[in-house]
Amino acid sequence: MTPRAQKKATVQQFTKIKSTGKKVELRWVTSEKGADHEHHVTSAQHPKPDFPKALNAFVPFVVELMGLADTAFDSDLEVTGLSIDTGEDDRRGLIITCRKKLARTNGPLIFNTPHIREPKDEGGEPPASGVWLEGMAEALARAEGEASGFLAGERAQTELAFAR
Repeated sequence: MTPRAQKKATVQQFTKIKSTGKKVELRWVTSEKGADHEHHVTSAQHPKPDFPKALNAFVPFVVELMGLADTAFDSDLEVTGLSIDTGEDDRRGLIITCRKKLARTNGPLIFNTPHIREPKDEGGEPPASGVWLEGMAEALARAEGEASGFLAGERAQTELAFAR
């Protein structure tokens, strides 16, 4: 890449990916020519079905982080959002927002996981707590891909009833 092309290169990093069933909210930062620009989109348009599936790929991680892997806690649990940051050491951090239907209440339980970070790439054994579980980086890449697709105009396809 030429120096001129490098100056024009834009880097996009998501800081929030959210889909509640009623709206999609995306926040991201672009870095261009040494300046950071924050962007925000909220849309009532429905995403492709793969978008919420990409978020719900975090359900097993949430259940494991909570120590509830051998329970039925994952029943009716859905991931509605990811908050992503990058620390000074360039390791990404993640907070997962979840919603769980409760049988005896008039609303869902909404909760966030604690902030967890990418493990350091030093080799050896990763710490037992406070870092991403194996597979989280790939799940985040999938969610970011779906969010990028939404920004590019990919939406749920609806069927139109045609008179015959």
